[in-house]
Amino acid sequence: MVLTSILLCYCPLTKTEAVASVPAGTLEARVKSGCLFNFVRFTTWPIDVLPPGKPIGICAMGAADVERMLENTYRGREIENHPLIFRQISDATELSGCHLLFLSGPESKEMRAVRKSPRMALLLIVGDDATYSKFGTLLDFFIEDDRVAFNANGEAISRSRVRLSSKLLNLAKFR
Repeated sequence: MVLTSILLCYCPLTKTEAVASVPAGTLEARVKSGCLFNFVRFTTWPIDVLPPGKPIGICAMGAADVERMLENTYRGREIENHPLIFRQISDATELSGCHLLFLSGPESKEMRAVRKSPRMALLLIVGDDATYSKFGTLLDFFIEDDRVAFNANGEAISRSRVRLSSKLLNLAKFR
């Protein structure tokens, strides 16, 4: 069951009869939102960062299609007694309450400011593709053989106070 849910990240993006009416960008956003949900499921934050029962903040900076899909699909859900909240943010001053930060869209000075935030080590930062690794992302999506997959940044993970499950990391490619 555990691996089945994580394997959403390896869902093909080619159209089959079942998804023929779903636009390719929407399908990719759906797959990535499922992956982000599962990344949260297999991540542990220090107790001082995420006390019992407190909401898990899933924040997005940049393009909002994956964040909207996440919110539409997982609104009202909990992970281990932590309600999920979703926010689109525009700069590093809004990182309070964020536990996962998804970076997408065009690079901006606001994204560059995230690197200087004291909250960096407390966030699971995920990039929409490998170009975001310069922002200290722990995981980055990529497309391989028409499937969504993800890289793990071992150096960034070792600096982080966020702990990623070995079950999750076993599915990642390391850069």
